[in-house]
Amino acid sequence: MPKETAKTKKRQARARRTIVALRRQPMGERLSEWLQSPPLGWGILIGIVFILGCSSLVVWTRSSPTVSVGRIMDQTRTVRFAFSTDDIEATERARDVARAAASPVYISNPDVLSAIRGDLENLPGAIAGVEDLESIPDELRAAFRLTEPGLEAVRTAAESEASLTAWQQGVADLMQQLRSKPLLSAQDWERATREGGHEFIQLRYAPEGAGPSPDPFSTPRGSEVSTENPEQLAQAMRELVRGQATFAGPAAQRVVNRLIESPRPTFRFDSAATAAAQNDAANAIETITREIPRGTVVFARGDQLTPTQYELYRAELATYADLASAARIWLRRLGLLGAVMIVTLTVGAYAALFVPRLARNPGRVAGLACVLAGGLLLACITTIAAPEAAAVTTTLPVVIATGLLALAYDRRAALAFGGALAVLTALALDFTSGRLALTLFAAAVIAWRLDDVRARNAVVSAGAWTGLALALGIIGAGAIERPLAPGVWVELGIDALLAGLGGVLVGACLLAGLPWIERAFGITTPLTLIDLRDSKQPLLKELQRRAPGTYNHSLNVASIAEAAVDAIGGDTLLTYVGGLYHDIGKMNKPEYFVENQSGGPNKHDKLAPAMSLLVIIGHVKDGMEMARAYGLPRPLHHFIEGHHGSTLVEYFFHRAKTKAQADADETGSESADMPAELEYRYPGPRPRTKEVAILMLADAVESATRAMPDPTSSRIDQLVRDMARKRLLDRQFDDSDLTFRELTLAVEAISKTVASLYHGRIAYPAGDKPKTDKADKGEQATKPESDEGGEQKRA
Repeated sequence: MPKETAKTKKRQARARRTIVALRRQPMGERLSEWLQSPPLGWGILIGIVFILGCSSLVVWTRSSPTVSVGRIMDQTRTVRFAFSTDDIEATERARDVARAAASPVYISNPDVLSAIRGDLENLPGAIAGVEDLESIPDELRAAFRLTEPGLEAVRTAAESEASLTAWQQGVADLMQQLRSKPLLSAQDWERATREGGHEFIQLRYAPEGAGPSPDPFSTPRGSEVSTENPEQLAQAMRELVRGQATFAGPAAQRVVNRLIESPRPTFRFDSAATAAAQNDAANAIETITREIPRGTVVFARGDQLTPTQYELYRAELATYADLASAARIWLRRLGLLGAVMIVTLTVGAYAALFVPRLARNPGRVAGLACVLAGGLLLACITTIAAPEAAAVTTTLPVVIATGLLALAYDRRAALAFGGALAVLTALALDFTSGRLALTLFAAAVIAWRLDDVRARNAVVSAGAWTGLALALGIIGAGAIERPLAPGVWVELGIDALLAGLGGVLVGACLLAGLPWIERAFGITTPLTLIDLRDSKQPLLKELQRRAPGTYNHSLNVASIAEAAVDAIGGDTLLTYVGGLYHDIGKMNKPEYFVENQSGGPNKHDKLAPAMSLLVIIGHVKDGMEMARAYGLPRPLHHFIEGHHGSTLVEYFFHRAKTKAQADADETGSESADMPAELEYRYPGPRPRTKEVAILMLADAVESATRAMPDPTSSRIDQLVRDMARKRLLDRQFDDSDLTFRELTLAVEAISKTVASLYHGRIAYPAGDKPKTDKADKGEQATKPESDEGGEQKRA
């Protein structure tokens, strides 16, 4: 039979046995036992806090927008109450118009204007007394393009004081008009004439000298002149000079020549002042409001959400919260509270009936509540913060919580609790049925892949499988539920990619968080147990060095118990590791235990039975101290403290009774002072788990079988059954939930395993009989003094 098939059949048999065991005890009886248990009060308190916290989170999340601009909407939303709202889009349009209509600002170039003014004012004086054109400096002649007629006309303006004053006044009037006729660079001219919707441009003047600057002046758009367009410049300057009566004929042309010769811009664009003017114009526009009647569609299924629709949706949610009646709001809140309460009660009942080790421990109940509440909080916050990634943020928290619980407990419990978290997340984020099914599917995949994890890469592999399942599920669910609008397949592809990467990230996070998981839940994962079973572990190496016989005994007990636990569907790895460490306390006094004695006198021969008792039972206390000192996980502690339970140390009890009777006979006393049986029992506790109960039986059987002179299969089987019956009648299994059927299966498995380990020897002829070592002879010659397991029967 293939290995996987055999493993599957064992799991199925284990599940059937569990179901049968549960059916034997009526549901009402199990629930009644739980209601009467001490942890119930803590459970109720934790449940109340959980219900109130999760309900508040669900209510808050449902009142927050969980949609993203640019995403294609899956549902249609309408307005529930008429309200007025700021029309952001219309307001922005109006403000854009105002910005465009704002007059751009140009500031004067005082150096250029001063140079023009100085040249015009100084021209008559510069040519006064000049006899001919050749006597004038080349720069001045070129700037004004002077000719003989022009020279004579300008010389006439300087003939008298009156004509010179008239010239200066003409220059002043010309400069005044030039300040309202801006000469611009080609770039500034393009900006002034081609851009924006303004009707005027604003001219501002920088100081030109000691006098005050003129006030800002607005000139109509189109009055600008480009210094790089010669024809436009010449035409504009002629018109400007023609308007001055002072300049006429050849003199006017000289002035025009100065203005168009090597022209420089008289104004330049002021970007900072223009931006301030535009902002002032935009801010002057009041916010536009509009009335939104009831029933207006905020966004429709298949729409790609716009910023305006998003703001309208936010306003609708706020309006509903303000205008809805208190009865309507609280009725909805109470409905959500009731839904959360139902989920919580279902989780509590499931834990009480099917995960008793969790329900009996308030700390673990609190840990479970924290995991579920933390997963819900993570899903809600991340979805509100990044609604565009809702396909991932709504599912991965559930997957993480399910993975944590699968590592902490088992797949069935993890799937149940993960399903409860998926329902709570659906309540908070208003899931569709397809999204809920997708979340449950992802939780089931990670629970399936995290069964009996025995390698670290298995955790990462589980995350990768979950990511693949999420990616395929998102595409499949999207094809069924989402509107097939343009662009939706791109969104599905991105969501699937993010989900796949998120699944791998979940696996890595679970692997990194394993130590935290173990501390938080007080459990030990298989990965840690695999590390602990390595013979190179410091504690096991110390046991091999100081007590080699005990180490070999522990190896055998671990193998026997592992086979028996596997037969009943228990935790085989935990049992094996527990068997390795159950007798570590014997390292303190190894010579007092027979498996470590190599012949010679027995140290107990010189001790009183009571003193020997203290040495024997002391190995349990010593083992617990070593377990704490070496940081062994808590689940292994019970194997150390409970593998003898409260059994009787029978050998020394009988020895004490014999000694007491002998003392009485020696003194002639009629009644001997017999020791009480209670004084010669281990302090306990009795096994609380099936694994420890079976280890107790395996420990006793292994020790007793070592002393059998002829360990045949039938004798071993009878020995195992007798010891199991004796432990059962001594009530050592009462606290372990071990059923009769499971005990029977364990006995059969122990018998087979022990028979394979301690089979009988072949009798050789006297002359051909091989030599045996001293230990073999000792084993075959030793007669068991008691059927008790462990050290007390052969000490």
